[in-house]
Parts: sequence; structure tokens; C-alpha cells
Amino acid sequence: MTETEYEDLKTTFIAQPLQLEKDFDALIKSTFNEYPTSYNYTLSSLEDAIRFNTVHEALHFGIIMSLIKIVRK
Repeated sequence: MTETEYEDLKTTFIAQPLQLEKDFDALIKSTFNEYPTSYNYTLSSLEDAIRFNTVHEALHFGIIMSLIKIVRK
């Protein structure tokens, strides 16, 4: 991973909670539709979705790190 790629990735990950904070007031007033995830877990509320987002982002990060290891071999 180049320094530029790393900085882009870091900027993206850091920006996500900041964007959620900006959007939170509108989200809390909206209707939440249940959503079944690929983990066989149904998100039933905005709070569930926010908590699950951490798991989702960790999955992406883990895949990125695995791909970096494969490419560097």
C-alpha cells in the first residue's frame, strides 16, 4: 500500500463517524425499515444499524488488509 493509498483509506474511515454525526438528526426522525444483513442478523432500528456499521466496516478493513498481504507476496 502506498502512502497515498493509506492516507486516502485513513481519511475515508475517519470521515464516516463525522458524516453520521452530521446526518443523525435527520436519521433519528426518519422511519427505519428492518433490514436483514448477510450475517443473518436483522437490523430493527437505527441504533442496530449504527452498531452493526462498525462490524461492517471492520469486515471491509480486514479484506483490504488481506488483499494487501496477497499482493505483496
